[in-house]
Amino acid sequence: MTPCLFSISYAGLWGQAVLKLADFIPHAAKLGFESVMIAGKRPHLSPLDATEQMEPLKAALTAANVRCDVLGAYTNLAQPVGVGCEDLAFVNNEFGDPGILVVCGTNGEGAFYYTWVAGIPEVRVDPGNNNMGNTSAVQAYPGGDYALIMGWSGRHLWRFQDGLINTFNDAPWFQRSDVYALRFQQEGQRALIFGGSFGNPLRGILIEYRHDLYRCPNPFADCDFTDVSIPNFGAAPFAAASGTRLNDAGFRPGCDGGVLVGGKTDFNGSTAQLVKFQIQGARDCGP
Repeated sequence: MTPCLFSISYAGLWGQAVLKLADFIPHAAKLGFESVMIAGKRPHLSPLDATEQMEPLKAALTAANVRCDVLGAYTNLAQPVGVGCEDLAFVNNEFGDPGILVVCGTNGEGAFYYTWVAGIPEVRVDPGNNNMGNTSAVQAYPGGDYALIMGWSGRHLWRFQDGLINTFNDAPWFQRSDVYALRFQQEGQRALIFGGSFGNPLRGILIEYRHDLYRCPNPFADCDFTDVSIPNFGAAPFAAASGTRLNDAGFRPGCDGGVLVGGKTDFNGSTAQLVKFQIQGARDCGP
C-alpha cells in the first residue's frame, strides 16, 4: 500500500488553505509523500482545463520526484447504461497525447476513452472493439505507450494502443486459467497476471508477461507468457482453501520481487493470504 496525499484537502472548498497544483505537488514531497491523488475538478485538474495543465503538471511531478497514481473523478464523462466500471488507466492516444481509458464489466460490458485531439476533448466509446466481454482491470505500461486490459468473462488479455483496442483474433486467450487482474512493475519490464486458484493439487494462478520479450504469433496457442503459478497452494505454508483468490499484487521498488494479497470468504468464515515473491536470478529484495 502506498500513502497518497489528496489535493482536494488544498482546494479551499471548505475554508481551508488553498494551494495550486504547481504548489501542492512540491508540498506533498516536502511532507514525505511519494504519490499524490489529484482532484479531477476545479480548482485543480478539471477536464475543461486539462489540455493546458498537462505539461506543467508532468514537469512539476518530475521535479518533485512524485507520482500521480490516482485521479479523483468528479465529472461524469460518459455513462454506459447499466454497466458498472471497474478500473482506469492513463494511456496515450494515437498522437502520443494523454488520455484516460476506463473499462467496465459489472452487469454488462463496455469501455470508454477520454482524450484531447487538437485541444478538443472527446470521449470514444468501445474504441476499436465493442465485443470484449466483461473486463475487470486495466494497467498502462509506464509512460502510457499502451495498456493491457484483463477480460474476466472471456479470459482474454486485450491491448489498447494508438487509440484502439485490438480485436478478438489478436487477443491472447487464457482458456483454462481463472484470471481477472494484472499489475505492471514500476519500470515496466514485466507484469503479473493473476486471479483464482485451480487444480489438484491446488495452484495459485500467476502468469508473467515480459514487455521486452513478448511475441504472439498465434493468440490462441502461441504467446510468450510464463506460468509462474504458486505450486501446492493448498499445503503449508499457504494452506489455501479451494476457491481462494489472489486479489492484488505490488512490486517492491528497486528490486525484482514484491507481495501478493488475497483470500476467501464464505459461510465458514474468512481467510487471508499475504505471499512474498522473488524473481530468481534478478535483483534481490532482501527480507
